[in-house]
Amino acid sequence: MEETSLEPSGFLEQLTIQVALLDSFKAFEFLYSDKEDLAKYMSQVNHPNELGHELIANEIIRWFKNR
Repeated sequence: MEETSLEPSGFLEQLTIQVALLDSFKAFEFLYSDKEDLAKYMSQVNHPNELGHELIANEIIRWFKNR
């Protein structure tokens, strides 16, 4: 088994990870002005329901399509 260097430069050179972050709050931005409509997408104040998760999933799909 190949030994991995724990020296910062060696470790970082061997570790390559790509991370994408999606601002899920931004996906709901168009609803902020109408709290009644926003409530249709939320199961709690800070957690989406099924419709809200669908909205987030669509943003993720759109991100992959635009890559």
